[in-house]
Order: sequence, then structure tokens, then C-alpha cells
Amino acid sequence: MRARPPSVVVVLLALAGAACDGPTQPSASHRVTLSLVRYVRTRPVVAPAAAVSLLYTIPDPEDYLGRSQIGGHLLRAVDDVTFVDDLPHVVPIDQECTFYIEDLAVSPYHVGTDIYVNGTLIRVRLAGNYEFGLFKVDRNGRVY
Repeated sequence: MRARPPSVVVVLLALAGAACDGPTQPSASHRVTLSLVRYVRTRPVVAPAAAVSLLYTIPDPEDYLGRSQIGGHLLRAVDDVTFVDDLPHVVPIDQECTFYIEDLAVSPYHVGTDIYVNGTLIRVRLAGNYEFGLFKVDRNGRVY
């Protein structure tokens, strides 16, 4: 059997290595960072003031089990009715995300109305007494 020249073996090994060394993290081009998340309290206050929290479900299309990121954290009060999120959210492009608010001063249920993402009021889905804000973002950061 004839031996291959060393240069051919090196090229074959380099090609095999490149094929196996694919990305393991999602490509940055498939995600966008939200510039602003804001909640405006438009309902009357019916209970003692409490902390206002943003809760979210953000799909992770690259997760092989189809899991989403689920979490929440406190919003910062700008005034008596406006609350903003100081943490960046990186969301997948053209995937439906869910944001909702826990504001016990106005409702014992989740509030999905009056949430603005990148300056756009997001649509609302009702589920019994609960509300969920839904949105998608295109690659330019436009919310729809």
C-alpha cells in the first residue's frame, strides 16, 4: 500500500478538525439585545405599595430539549407610575417572548398590559384573571 505524502494528511486532518469544531453557542446574529423594557402603571392602586417585578419566558431555539429561559427580577421605579428594567435582555429573533408584571399594588394577578419593549406597547393575551404580554423582535430590534 502506498503512503500518502505528509501534506495530504495534514490537509485532511485540518478539514476534519474544522468540521468537528462547529459552534456550540448560539450565533450572535440570531439574537438581539433589547434596549428598553418599561412598565407604566395605569390601574388604580388598591393595596399597599409593593415591589414591582418583571417575569419572563424567553425561548432558547438552540436548546436541544426546547427549553426556555424563565426568570424574573425587580424593576426600578422612575416615578409613582413608571418602572424600568435596568438589566439587558438578549432575545432570539422572530421568536415569541412573554413578559408579565407582578404589581400587587394594583392586582393580585399577573399584569400584561402597559408593558413597552423598545418603545412599543406589546400585545396582551388573557388567561383567566392573568395577563401575559407577548412580542417578537426582528434583527433590527423592531418589536412586533
